[in-house]
Amino acid sequence: MQIDISALSTADLDALIEAATKRRATLSPPVPATNPQGEIQAIGDPKWYLTPVPGGTLLQIRHPGHGWLNFHIPIVSRAYLLSFLLQQALIEPVTAKTSTTTATPTPQPPVASGGTTVH
Repeated sequence: MQIDISALSTADLDALIEAATKRRATLSPPVPATNPQGEIQAIGDPKWYLTPVPGGTLLQIRHPGHGWLNFHIPIVSRAYLLSFLLQQALIEPVTAKTSTTTATPTPQPPVASGGTTVH
């Protein structure tokens, strides 16, 4: 299927992206809940905000194409995330190997994972 999005305004494109992501969430197979595999495209050093909310923390991360992505991190998951980030902060940084190709980072399994939707 080919959709010409070149004539869409910013508002129209934002509405299309929002509608598409809501629709995708209802389809099977679902987006895998396991760690991402294969080549990973990552946003380097994105803007982020943390805000305390009842039952945990609201984590907001800015994606240049999707806008602000919002995640409610429950109290228990927040503790696991803190532990994992502290562990990563205390270990020796990974140094890049000299190579003629660009290396794709291999994702490490999280200490724990979970998910909650806040509407």
